[in-house]
Amino acid sequence: MTTLPFTKVDSFAFWRIPAGADQAADNQAREALFKTHYVPDDFPTDQLPADLTAYLAQMSYVLVGMNPGNGLADQPDQSFTNFHGARKSQDYKLAAALYGTALWGAFMTDLSETVDSNPQHVAFNQQVVADLESHLDALGIPADATLIAVGQGAHYQNLVKFAHRPVKTIPHYSPSNNGHWTADNSRQKVLAAINQH
Repeated sequence: MTTLPFTKVDSFAFWRIPAGADQAADNQAREALFKTHYVPDDFPTDQLPADLTAYLAQMSYVLVGMNPGNGLADQPDQSFTNFHGARKSQDYKLAAALYGTALWGAFMTDLSETVDSNPQHVAFNQQVVADLESHLDALGIPADATLIAVGQGAHYQNLVKFAHRPVKTIPHYSPSNNGHWTADNSRQKVLAAINQH
């Protein structure tokens, strides 16, 4: 079995699926279900395909955050818990927005591995973008997979400027973005990013 070079910031867009998610009346109802049933610091390994090498080789999308917040340092030392942290991180919003779309199950990572909740303390430049793409190459992710920045911060701007893969963006779900995030808007942006691929 091949040992893939995953890092602590790597994950996949799988979360525990609440009962009734497929029957949710609308985007708000689906988000409320994921919030109610969210399990912090938990990655559903049972949803991972058995052959990760083959799975990554056909990956069409990669979700890219800026960098892990301080909460990652407090998470259990187990694989793929980035983007699956404490309830206050509101990761359930991203789960609800992606559920039932082509982004569910996508590979996820951060542009920088620097753990700091203040992204102004983190360097984003051509080198970190090159390092990200080298990492994706080492995992066997196709060179034409679309990078989807979660948010429009410095990581998105640097991906657009320096990445060789195509780049799109979706809204960020963090509590600091509550004034801009709605279940409807985020779902529409997710679908638009997929349709433009």
